[in-house]
Amino acid sequence: MRKIIVDDRRAHALKRFAAALTLFNVLGREFFGFEESWISALVAVGTGISVEIFLEVVEARSSRRKSSMNAAPYEVFIFLLPAYISSLSLSMLIYCGDNLAPYAFGAAIAICSKYLVRAPIMGKFTHILNPSATGICAAIFLLPSTSTAPPYQYIENLSINGELFLFGFMAFAGSFMNVMFTRRHPLVLAFMGGFFLQAVFRSLFMDFPLLANLVPMTGIAFFLFCFYMIPDPGTSPYDPRKQVFFGLFTALLYGVLQVLNVVHGLFYALVLAGILRGILGYLDYWMTLLRGSSFPLVRKPPLLR
Repeated sequence: MRKIIVDDRRAHALKRFAAALTLFNVLGREFFGFEESWISALVAVGTGISVEIFLEVVEARSSRRKSSMNAAPYEVFIFLLPAYISSLSLSMLIYCGDNLAPYAFGAAIAICSKYLVRAPIMGKFTHILNPSATGICAAIFLLPSTSTAPPYQYIENLSINGELFLFGFMAFAGSFMNVMFTRRHPLVLAFMGGFFLQAVFRSLFMDFPLLANLVPMTGIAFFLFCFYMIPDPGTSPYDPRKQVFFGLFTALLYGVLQVLNVVHGLFYALVLAGILRGILGYLDYWMTLLRGSSFPLVRKPPLLR
């Protein structure tokens, strides 16, 4: 049995996030008014975890290392939590009626992106695309019958007081997790500030109504994106200054996509920001090689294997 080291802070964050997301899905599907069925969540989660296990075993064998699936049960549990979180998030953020294929397809793409799209970041090759956002974008772009879930479903059966409580609780829980565990609060604040600024800019210079530009900030989907998706530690910068740039740039990309009449702009903007981060990582890596300096990578990039 393989012994691996579990980052306590990361493990606590993953467990709390998974628990909160599970509770939100239970309450949402039973009381709030979610229109997705339970079978869609089971299909997405089952697919995501299965693909994660398969690709981990394949990569371990190709790299001649022991698989994380051979670790202790608790460590395997922590290892699979990101796949669970990404797949469950996707299952409540897209809608395609009674067609289950998009849930499986989106979850599979989400997990595959972690293994297939990597760049040198902070001395090691790591995945750069937010899995949930990547799976959502792939599903809604490639499958015509798929769209994002209707915004009203998250609070359809709640009273005004219930809506306010839910908004407040999500903001408090998300802020607590990002301050205490993920340390991504500068990113969250930068994105929210950037989102407001791009709304004001489009209103002043492009004749878009300001209130219409700000409406997305009043939705549960926006809160989920701000507090639980964009601050994903695996696909966002660690340095606070880089977090601010990443958040502002993602908001800028959203504004550009809105001007171009691209729907589902939040998810596309996050994927595009991740791609840029990967490109910058590769540029830094190649410049380091050209200067003849050492670069402490865990594994060689695909082009040098």
